[in-house]
Amino acid sequence: MFLIGVLAFTATGCSLFGDDDDDVAASTTVVKTVIKKPATGSSNILGNLKAGIKAQTTTDVVTGAVVTLTLANGSVFTMTDNGNGEYTATVSGLDGAPGFIIEARKGDLLVQNMVTDLANTNFSAPIESNHLTTAFAQVAISAAKVLETQTGVKVATLEDLIKNVTSISIDYSELKRQVTDETNVLYESSRTIATIALGSSTGEGTSEAGSSLLEKIISGNFTDVTDAVKTELATGLNITVGQVTTAWTDTVTTPMEDQIPIAAPVTDKEAIDKAVTTYLNAFLKMVGGSGLTTEEKAGLSAVMTEDFVMNGKTKTVILNSITTDADDLDRFEGGHSLLKVDDNTYMVHIAGTAYLKTGGSIAVDSTTEGYAYDAKSPAEFKLRTLEANISEFPVIIARQSDGSWKVSGNRIKIDEVDIELQYTTNLDLSRKHTQFWLQLEDTTSFPVTSVKVSGPNMPEIDLTKDATLADSNAWHYWRTETMGVSTAPVKHTAAYPYEGWTYPSTLHQQGQEYKFVVTFSDGSTQTFIHTVPQIPSGYAPYDATNVTVNVANNKLQIGWPANTNTSLFDSYYINVWNHSDGGDGRVLEQDITNINTTSAEFALISTSYELIPGKNYSINIHSELKNGLSQHAYKSFTVPDPTEATAVAMSKVLDNGLKGVAMSAQSVNPPVYSGPVGSLRAAVSVATSLGLPSNTMFYDTYTAYAPEPSMTNIFELPKNLAMGIALHLLQFRDGTDAGINGISYNTSTGLLNALPKTMNMLVVVQQLTAGLNMELYLDEHPLINSSTEYHLAFGGNGTVTAQLGSEEIEIRISDSMVDVSKNTAEGLTVSGHGLEASLYQNGQPFKVAGQNVTIRNGMFDTEGLITAYLFAGEQNIGMLSRDETGLKLILLDENGHNKAPIYIQ
Repeated sequence: MFLIGVLAFTATGCSLFGDDDDDVAASTTVVKTVIKKPATGSSNILGNLKAGIKAQTTTDVVTGAVVTLTLANGSVFTMTDNGNGEYTATVSGLDGAPGFIIEARKGDLLVQNMVTDLANTNFSAPIESNHLTTAFAQVAISAAKVLETQTGVKVATLEDLIKNVTSISIDYSELKRQVTDETNVLYESSRTIATIALGSSTGEGTSEAGSSLLEKIISGNFTDVTDAVKTELATGLNITVGQVTTAWTDTVTTPMEDQIPIAAPVTDKEAIDKAVTTYLNAFLKMVGGSGLTTEEKAGLSAVMTEDFVMNGKTKTVILNSITTDADDLDRFEGGHSLLKVDDNTYMVHIAGTAYLKTGGSIAVDSTTEGYAYDAKSPAEFKLRTLEANISEFPVIIARQSDGSWKVSGNRIKIDEVDIELQYTTNLDLSRKHTQFWLQLEDTTSFPVTSVKVSGPNMPEIDLTKDATLADSNAWHYWRTETMGVSTAPVKHTAAYPYEGWTYPSTLHQQGQEYKFVVTFSDGSTQTFIHTVPQIPSGYAPYDATNVTVNVANNKLQIGWPANTNTSLFDSYYINVWNHSDGGDGRVLEQDITNINTTSAEFALISTSYELIPGKNYSINIHSELKNGLSQHAYKSFTVPDPTEATAVAMSKVLDNGLKGVAMSAQSVNPPVYSGPVGSLRAAVSVATSLGLPSNTMFYDTYTAYAPEPSMTNIFELPKNLAMGIALHLLQFRDGTDAGINGISYNTSTGLLNALPKTMNMLVVVQQLTAGLNMELYLDEHPLINSSTEYHLAFGGNGTVTAQLGSEEIEIRISDSMVDVSKNTAEGLTVSGHGLEASLYQNGQPFKVAGQNVTIRNGMFDTEGLITAYLFAGEQNIGMLSRDETGLKLILLDENGHNKAPIYIQ
């Protein structure tokens, strides 16, 4: 957007004739410019050229040039060099002038600029003249030559053009916008030539007209042009060295014939602008999801022809579907331009920025992103890229028999063509390849009978549609195959070729054309040609390690790398599909327009879809560019059965808990009794006389054990919290009924009242981090008389609990045996067996098929679970089993066969 400038006027303050009349002297304006050329950096500027295409060209300031400013009336002003690349002139006669040109010459260097919009030029700052303004000036000359037969004005130089600027109806502001927009592919060749010519100029030699490198290249005079420059041109324009002598004519002037923006004659301009503005306002309001008032609807109808057609919609369809679903568009800032077809017909383009309700914005320009077609015979529609970002424009506006101007649409009778060149990573197969997604949507207004697609590496193929699908207006490429456990072939949509072309390859080149030939029910045809754009350097499929797909916490969770092509970025597109059901197969989809978003998650169950447990799905992640290129990742996944997921979670909890039980039991050191009656004396001698640890306490009545607070004659051994032993109690028995309460201890004499024959033991195991609370007990167990050879046979019960997200898991162990053995041959070992447990989820019994789930005959050791069987009621539903590969859960299917193992560890 240009800044609004203010013209600086000064008065001389004297009278030319010496009289007393208040004469007004001619106004003057100080005009400043800075002259720049592309930085060479070396003898090869190709790197700068490629950067220039991406709007990253670096420039050097030019000093010591001869710079002139020429007005349309022929007045020439020499601009003074201030020594730092800025040149200044005080110009008279600008007030009311149609514009001026600036030319800077220094040896073989020529830099040009043409300014025609004085009202919007900021004269308070230097006007930059560079390779882009030079390209615009030369394109404007070529455009004037193309229009010579219409205008009768011959233009050979920029001076000729500025002198006749008002006689040639070019829309100079729009043309300058297009040429200097480095993302606009229409004038990529002109910018390339200007960049190479200015960047390769040395500034040496004569500065006479025609001697500059730019003028030699444009005129095709390559006598004194070096081979290095010729190679630069051939490489930059993607032509052979032998073609460089006609580079400007072939790549700039000839293609320009149908793309010169025209300013309508003053007599028609107001009526055309009014009709176009009415149409655009209504169109943008509808795209934004808003309805039109009765007045707006009538206004729109008045500027549409009766045979209006736009993307398969007739005038009646448009007017009857005014209120649409809310779209992403918040507002559009931009304008329109015209391409002249004849005196009574123009094509209307739009360019600007679409601001989205999501907060992002998209630059749109139908001169480069819309279809090019013959307004007089609109049967072939050609796109300069693969993706039509604004297929609704250009539209045709024509003078009617009553003198009014009306819009007849773009004459396209289908809704949309969708072709995407996908650089794909198949995460399932660790394979990278490329392929095309091909799709076309028709409308009920113009029924289609056939769609054929062809292009490089693609023999003519048919797209067909399935009327039973939700998007039954879509024509697809299909594949029929047997999928999963199904034996019946399934027909589903697919990319072409299905297996793809192995990446990397050189199959895809800029300029390749793919053609969609559409035949309608009335026998007419329309052809749509889409073109492979410039492929960014280094463009490649994702690395597999950069994409994640997980199912956790009842959500599908996805992650991907951020797109680095900020100027071309369109959106991230995600869809989940299930081809085993056939057809289109899409279950859910989402567009994300924020380039910085690199993750998404979806609930497994929504109001609009359900990802069914146990079913296999595939996910596509696309990082799409506006030109139709896409980085694409593919991965299949199975939604976990909630039953399986809970079983896995409970198995992990149980395995961890039992490992803790075994480790704690392993640390139990039994007392080794070897003394006679009365040998137990003071506490100080307990450890050496009975084998009881130091700090063992004796209680006549033990009240600290909550489940049974009245036990008598209890020895409390020290805790071992590091090993999870929260309580360790011992009771000696004399083997008679009278000793049911254990052998007492005389605290005054420090003596036992009987000789122990058996013992009871209680070990409370608590490991809070593992959610473990377990009791191990011995009843009437023989005394241990050796510290190197013993066997403790504990019974046990307790609970293992865990909080997993919002789910509370509880395993209630009703019975288990834990054997602790020690001998010289095997050392200390622990083995658990006979485990019986019930499973609970959120305080309720965990059920399968309405039956409570239990664990039976479990075995474990210090490594955790070894084996266990799962039952629903009395029905065996699976088992847990450990081998050298780890612990796994093996469930049974409905036929009693093993499903694929699920690894717990």
